[in-house]
Amino acid sequence: MRAVRTLLLAAGIGVMHQAVLHAQADDLVARAIRAYGDVELATAVGYLRRWLASDAAAHAPRDTVELVLSYLGAAEVLRGYPDSADAVFERLVELNPRGQVDQLIFPPEVTGRFAAVRARTKVVAVDFAPVTELHPGGAVFTARLYASSPHQLRVALRRAAGGAVRTLYTGVIGDSLSVLWDGQDSSGAWVRAGSYVLEAFSAVAGGRPQPVLQLPLEIAVQAPETPAAPPPFPDSLLLPGRRGAGPGMEALPGGLVAGAGG
Repeated sequence: MRAVRTLLLAAGIGVMHQAVLHAQADDLVARAIRAYGDVELATAVGYLRRWLASDAAAHAPRDTVELVLSYLGAAEVLRGYPDSADAVFERLVELNPRGQVDQLIFPPEVTGRFAAVRARTKVVAVDFAPVTELHPGGAVFTARLYASSPHQLRVALRRAAGGAVRTLYTGVIGDSLSVLWDGQDSSGAWVRAGSYVLEAFSAVAGGRPQPVLQLPLEIAVQAPETPAAPPPFPDSLLLPGRRGAGPGMEALPGGLVAGAGG
């Protein structure tokens, strides 16, 4: 399987304009943090929401977005808007299931509220090698899953057009979990080339399993390289009664090249 990735390419035109936008956005974050420190919570919330709605936020590093969401959720907690704070913290957990709210910066009522939201928000993130070559008895495709909180999880592979291929894991995920796949379906046959999806479903007590991860996989069959056959020995070198070399077995099918696209 070969990785299929979407690349965002920035043209040189308008670079100066983008730089000005980023500088203005960074200023909004700095002003918001100062306002939070001065307990001007409504002002801080206004700056932070303006930043999140800006063009710069869409292309900002993840840690910057996490910082903004942390301060926004904290400000909403402290000014008495728990529902708004919960919505912000849910967004923070979805952005980074393993993220935390800094206990050295925020008071217990903020960190405690975030911990409660994280415990009930079931999210899974994935880490994987972009390309993996699969061979019979050789390497396997490995997806490392990270959970926001422990819960029941089912991981399965299906064809992109529909149709189950194989269930890879059913059970509890704690902090993390490695899911392995050897390129075979539930019957033990090697899958064909094409588009597939690795899916994870989280189950909460009393509720239906919800899809929390969909990882596209593109599978291609790589033909083996067959070396040229050596010339046959001349009959003069063969012992009496020996026959010349006949055609050998055809090359076995090549392995799979596995990868994923996000």
